[in-house]
Amino acid sequence: MRGHATAGVLAILFLSSCATVGEGVTGAMLEPLEQALTVPVSDLTDRVSQGEARAQYALSLVYRYGLQGQAASREKADRLQRAAREPRRFDTVSKPIHYGDGSRGSYLMEQPHYDVTLFEMLAIDRCAEALNAGKSDEATQRKCGGAVRFDRLKALWRAGR
Repeated sequence: MRGHATAGVLAILFLSSCATVGEGVTGAMLEPLEQALTVPVSDLTDRVSQGEARAQYALSLVYRYGLQGQAASREKADRLQRAAREPRRFDTVSKPIHYGDGSRGSYLMEQPHYDVTLFEMLAIDRCAEALNAGKSDEATQRKCGGAVRFDRLKALWRAGR
């Protein structure tokens, strides 16, 4: 019974976090989307070859939506998106342990560091999907960080198609 309650709480937290993607969208979060619309594909490709995660994600958007005159390619987009999701480094951190007999200790673990987080990817994807669908309502504008940023991205999206 306790496991079901825990699973229920986790499900509620996950769903509520999904509902708020877009509410706290910042310009830095949308940087890969802006790069997909403004940085030449050749420059993005050079940065991708150097392993830059944000450039990988930006180029994945170019291929997913066929931006900057590129043919849409789901295969290229998915490959680049997977590469962008890879951790860039691992930090070794020490975590405390409390044993049942009252003694204490610690253990070391490797903590991954991501240059583009899953939350950022969700926010970018929601904004890109809204731009691609041509919506302009208030809810759509919030997905892209507000009316001013949305209008700028919408103009860039039209120019990049």
